[in-house]
Amino acid sequence: MDSSEEELVALEAEFPLLSGTAFEQAKEDALRSGLTVLYVRNGKLLRQHPNGTEEFVKEVETLVDVEKGSKISIPK
Repeated sequence: MDSSEEELVALEAEFPLLSGTAFEQAKEDALRSGLTVLYVRNGKLLRQHPNGTEEFVKEVETLVDVEKGSKISIPK
């Protein structure tokens, strides 16, 4: 593996942590601005209001593990 591939692998390994941190920061910024935020936790779509209260919206499908290189179809 050459150095550019190694750098790419290292960046890909950091992505989950960085994206989670970015999401949390964006969520907090939106709430501080008086906006309502929607997010999924444990298969439930929740709405969080700026005052901190959470409201259940609906059940959603859980994540599906997809093997690299797989092709899937999403029904309309």
